[in-house]
Amino acid sequence: MLAVVVQCLSWSTENSHWVARVFWYWCILLDVFAIGISSQQLSILEYLQAGDEQFLQRKPLLGMLVREKDRQQYPDMKMIWVWECPMSLLVYSMTLFIVAVTVHVSYPLINDPAWEEDSKIATAYLIVLGINCLNIVYCSFWIYRRMPRYGDN
Repeated sequence: MLAVVVQCLSWSTENSHWVARVFWYWCILLDVFAIGISSQQLSILEYLQAGDEQFLQRKPLLGMLVREKDRQQYPDMKMIWVWECPMSLLVYSMTLFIVAVTVHVSYPLINDPAWEEDSKIATAYLIVLGINCLNIVYCSFWIYRRMPRYGDN
């Protein structure tokens, strides 16, 4: 993802809005931090794997995500965020990348409403983007509808 964003910085931007470049720079930051955090987590997992087997048998890795209170176990939301953080940052980066490309591609259509080649490209891009957004909404709806919820029996 980082390589794709860096490549986009070489695109001509005289006909696009400045926000597109800002979002691309934000993507770079999010990608770099996602790489850094995931590298840290990988080193921790390798350390745990290299440890003795008794440690892994006494305290499974899943125990790192569970907190006990009043003799009941609850998911530890802080640890869930820690383990999901690199993927979340990557998803935020991809979302910002799509927004940046959308601003970059559609700005000539908004700024100069003459029906030229850039307007046709922007229209085709926006149609495909809309279809893909509907696909994501459809897939997300069915995934989360069928997924068991915490506390359901």
